[in-house]
Amino acid sequence: MSQNRSKNSTMYSLISIQQASGYWDMSELCQEVLKVAEEDTKCPTYLSMNVWATILALTFLEVYFSGREEEWELIAEKANGWIVSQSCSESVIAESRLLAKDWLNQY
Repeated sequence: MSQNRSKNSTMYSLISIQQASGYWDMSELCQEVLKVAEEDTKCPTYLSMNVWATILALTFLEVYFSGREEEWELIAEKANGWIVSQSCSESVIAESRLLAKDWLNQY
């Protein structure tokens, strides 16, 4: 039961630090959810830190909370809209999501 409460807490912590415009701030994401130093997230040079943080956050939700998508799908929709508004192409987004999944598998 305590493990389930901890997972709930992680998901809600992640959701609660999303910015009003839809992105996640890397320092908050690292400190509150991932529990790693910013430099350990290996942000690709072609992305801003906030775009990378947002992709990591979305991937985290997809990987660890896929069975609860109905709880976070609107949050993801807003985040995806923000990513697109940052002039990221579909191919860059797709490549970045693969990198994020690889990174999370090591995490």
